[in-house]
Amino acid sequence: MSDANGMQSDDSHGENFHGFTLGPLVGDIGTPSDFEHQWGEVDFFQRVWESPTDSGHRVDLQVIVMRGERLCDIEAVVEFLAEYHEQRRDEWHLEDFAHPDGAGRRGDRFVFWLADPKVAVQVRDPFDTWGIEAVSTAACAIRKRDKS
Repeated sequence: MSDANGMQSDDSHGENFHGFTLGPLVGDIGTPSDFEHQWGEVDFFQRVWESPTDSGHRVDLQVIVMRGERLCDIEAVVEFLAEYHEQRRDEWHLEDFAHPDGAGRRGDRFVFWLADPKVAVQVRDPFDTWGIEAVSTAACAIRKRDKS
């Protein structure tokens, strides 16, 4: 269910996900599933929300927490994600993204930031359902969990 601003108001709000508190996300997103994998010596912890369609399911939104030694600064994260997503770095159009937890970048359908050395987070809208402004707002609502 969404509020008047189109932000998610389901049970994920306030939930801990691999050291981060999920704030309000985007509109009416589907059912969440969690996945883990490793690539390039980086561990991925992914939550994916999917909605049913006439032909199966569609990914509504992805939140990915990445942990690895090579994620030492934002430029290292950019290089890693360019390799992971098979993007030519000189052709990958990114702009600065100011997340409350750290420096980041954003593209047409995703944002990512370095939350701590060795920890990066990415929020993806793979089908451009919500638009980059809504994804950026949702990303800023995902915060490092207070350790106290």
